[in-house]
Amino acid sequence: MLTTAYLNAGAVAGHLIPSVNNNYNVGSTDYRWNQGWFSTLNIGTSTWSINQPDNQRLSFWNNASGTGVEKLTMTQAGWLGLATSSPSAMIAIVSTTTAPALQISSSTGAVDFIVNQYGNVGIGTSTPSAKLAIAGAEGINSLNIASTTGVSMLSLDQYGNLGVGKAGASRRVEIFDAVNPQLRLSQASAKYSELQTNSLGDLIIASNLGQLFKTDSNDYGVSVGQDSGVNLADTEAQFNTALGWQSLYTATSSDYNTAVGFWSLYHNAAGERNAALGASVLYSNVSGSINVGVGDNALYNNTIGSNNTALGGNALLWNQTGEANTVIGSSAGGANFGSIVNSSFSSSTIIGVKAGYNLGSGSKNTLIGYQAGDSLTTGENNIIIGYDQDSLLAGASNFLNLGGLIYGDLSLGKVGIGTTNPSSPLDIISTTTITSGDAKVQNISLIVNPSATSSASYYGSMSIADYQANYPINSGYFTIGDWGEGRNSGTATLENVVGGWFRAANTSSGTINDAYGVVGQARNSGVGAMVRGYGVVGAARNNSSGTITDAVGVWGDIINADAAGVITNAYNIRATVPYSNVGTIQNLYGVYIDAQSPTGGGTIANKWA
Repeated sequence: MLTTAYLNAGAVAGHLIPSVNNNYNVGSTDYRWNQGWFSTLNIGTSTWSINQPDNQRLSFWNNASGTGVEKLTMTQAGWLGLATSSPSAMIAIVSTTTAPALQISSSTGAVDFIVNQYGNVGIGTSTPSAKLAIAGAEGINSLNIASTTGVSMLSLDQYGNLGVGKAGASRRVEIFDAVNPQLRLSQASAKYSELQTNSLGDLIIASNLGQLFKTDSNDYGVSVGQDSGVNLADTEAQFNTALGWQSLYTATSSDYNTAVGFWSLYHNAAGERNAALGASVLYSNVSGSINVGVGDNALYNNTIGSNNTALGGNALLWNQTGEANTVIGSSAGGANFGSIVNSSFSSSTIIGVKAGYNLGSGSKNTLIGYQAGDSLTTGENNIIIGYDQDSLLAGASNFLNLGGLIYGDLSLGKVGIGTTNPSSPLDIISTTTITSGDAKVQNISLIVNPSATSSASYYGSMSIADYQANYPINSGYFTIGDWGEGRNSGTATLENVVGGWFRAANTSSGTINDAYGVVGQARNSGVGAMVRGYGVVGAARNNSSGTITDAVGVWGDIINADAAGVITNAYNIRATVPYSNVGTIQNLYGVYIDAQSPTGGGTIANKWA
C-alpha cells in the first residue's frame, strides 16, 4: 500500500490539472487530497485567491494569483483584518468612503448595530449622526448595563431617561442608592461634594468640609451652610432654620430657632424661639430664649438672658444675663469694648446709636437719642431723651432729662425747668437778659370758647399754696399762693415798676356786668378761726435808706380814656355786701385806716379816709 507519494512536475509550471470527474485517490481512499502545499490557491473562475504573502499571514484576494485587493487577512498571532493587510487589533476593520465598516441586522433585515464609514456607531439605527447613536423601540430600553447578578447599573430607555443604579428611570436622570450618597463630584480624592436623598425624601448635600445643606421633613427644619445645624437631633430638635457657616452649630434639642448668618446662635444648646440675623448674632447664647437679634454681633455675649430685642451692629453686645430689654441702634446698650465684662441690666428701652453705651447693671432705664445716657453704668429707673443727653452721675437713679431742658426726680415726683435739682413738684428757674424790646418770662393764654351758655369758671392762671401740716408757722413767715415782684436792681430811675399787674378787659362789643382788675378774698372754708382776714393788703415798704417819695398802700385808678366814653359811677375803694351774704357783719368800712401800731415809730402827718 502506498502511504507516501510525491508529485513533482520537474521544471515545468507546478500545475495539477484535474480530470473530468475531479476524483483522485493518492494516499487516501477519500476523494480529497490527504495533504497539499500551495503558495497560492486560486478559487473559482479566477475571482478569488488565497496565499501567504509575508510575515506568515493568510490573505484573501479578490483576484487570482494573490493580486487585486487584499480583502481579508489573518496574522500569525491570530489578528483578523478586514480590508486591511496589517491589523492592529484582534479584529481590525477598515471601511470605505461609501460603505459602513460593520453592520449587524436582525432576521427581518432591521439594522441592530452599525459602524459607518465615518466611525459613528449606531444601535437600533442605520444612520448614526453621532459617534454613538442609540435608538430604542417603544417598550424597549435603549441601553442597560447590569451586574453579574442581573441588577441594572446603568439604563437608558426609549424616552431618553437615564437610570443609574436602577432600570426604568422616570426622570431624565435618576440615581438610586439606598445606603450611600447618590452623587459625588470630585476635584481630587480628598476634595469632593456629594448629594444624598434619605429614606424620608430629604435632601442632604455634604463635602469633605462637612454638611452643606439638609432638609428635615420629620422635624420641619432646614440647614444651609457648612455644618449649620449639623448636630440637631432627629425628633428632638424641631422647627429650626439655620442659614450660614456653622449657624446653630451646637444645638441638639432646642426648638423654634431661626439663625441666619455666620456663627449665628453658634453655642445655642437649649435656648428656644430665638431669631438671629447677622454674623455672630447671639453667638454665645446657651439657654436664653425668645430673643431677637439683628445686626452683626448683636447680643453676642448673651448666655441665659431671655426676652431681649437688639437691632443694630453690636447692640447689647456684652449682655449675658439681662432680660426684657429693647435696644435699637448701633453699639447701643452696654456695647463699650473692653470696659464692660457683663452687662446684666434688664427691663430697659434704649434707642439711638451708642445710647446706654457704658450701661452695666443699671436696669429699668429709658434712653432715647444719639449717645443718650452713655455715661450711665449702674444707675436705674432713669428717663433720658435727647441728642447726647446724659445723667448727672454714672450711678444716678430716678433722674429725668428731656432734651436738656426739663429735668426731674422720678422718686420724689419733682420736675424742674431750667434746673437739674428741682425742689418742688414743678420748679421753674429762668434767667433772661434783655437789651431791647419786650420780654415775657412766662406767657399763659387760656382761650375759652364754649358752644353754649356756660356755668363754669375759667382761670388763666391759678397758684395754690396748700399748707396741710398740723403745725403752725412762726411769726413773720407766710404761706403765699402767688408772689409777684417788679425789681430795680440798677441805679437808673424807672418810671413804673409793678409787682403784679391784673386787668379785666373787654375787647369786643359784648358786655361785662362786673369787671374786677383785682379781686382779693380772705375765705374761711373750715371750722377754725381766722383772726384777721384781708381781702386785699397793700403795703409800700422802704427796706433800706432809700427814699420813697409817695408811698401808697393800695392805689386804684379810675380812667376814662375815651372822650365819648361814660363811667356812670366811679369808686376808688368801695365796700359792698354781695347777695351771697346771709350772716352778720358787725362793722363795714368803705375805707378804713388802721390805727398806728403802738410799737411802731415815725409820724403820719395826714390821714384821709
